Amino acid sequence: MFLTRVPFLTEGGPGVEPGDLEWSHRVTGAKKASLELFSPWTAGAGLAHCFTLVPTDFETQGPHRLVLEAKARTSGLD
Repeated sequence: MFLTRVPFLTEGGPGVEPGDLEWSHRVTGAKKASLELFSPWTAGAGLAHCFTLVPTDFETQGPHRLVLEAKARTSGLD
């Protein structure tokens, strides 16, 4: 299980706030189609939702290289 956030984005702070951005992410390296596809765009603080990896997600015993790929875009800025 993995959960990450962008700690420098705060409500009411200077500059860009969490509500000004939308996020999408994917995990590469597990050979699991549901993880390899980018998630739907979600507004807010940039949380990667939990996901589970199981041994059958991998073709060998390891070592394994997983990459969390995130992208952001602005939303609702005037």
